[in-house]
Amino acid sequence: LEHPELWGGIIDLDAHVSVSDAETILKEVLNSEGEDQVGFRGEHRYVARLGRNKLPETHPVAIHSDATYLITGGLGGLGLKVARWLVDRGARHLVLIGRRGVTQSTQQQVVKHLEESGATVFIAQADVADEVEVNTVFEHLKSSLPPLKGVVHAAGVTAYQTIDEVDLTTLQNVLRPKVQGTFILFRQVM
Repeated sequence: LEHPELWGGIIDLDAHVSVSDAETILKEVLNSEGEDQVGFRGEHRYVARLGRNKLPETHPVAIHSDATYLITGGLGGLGLKVARWLVDRGARHLVLIGRRGVTQSTQQQVVKHLEESGATVFIAQADVADEVEVNTVFEHLKSSLPPLKGVVHAAGVTAYQTIDEVDLTTLQNVLRPKVQGTFILFRQVM
């Protein structure tokens, strides 16, 4: 999207790839007819189109007052909104993980509001991409709080740049909390 002069998109092929697929890909890249999402099944070409569909039946999220909910990036804007949402629906035990801890008056106000609403809030100053720090948080959680019932992984670093401006260091810094943090959390809860 940042470089419309270059084709970029998705070409989905059958699970069983053949030699002719290389030619199909080349033809699609050279003349995509304006499509950036194309699928091939045998000799048939499919493109993405919106259509009306019946929405699946949804079930309300069950929030348990006798459980703990952990939010990474818990002191950021999104994390604090999720914390309020959980408490409004009955959560009474929250672990909010943030790299810097509570540093702003708005964070203090939200945490105070959560506690006044009946929640116990544990602030964990930790980097979700640091396994030692996350292990320490989980040790406290397991020894001092009710069982963990939910994790919201909202940690992230914002550093918007166009793709041609992104260097390796910036990319690693942006992906580190999401990718490495997800892996560390996965290992803790599984």
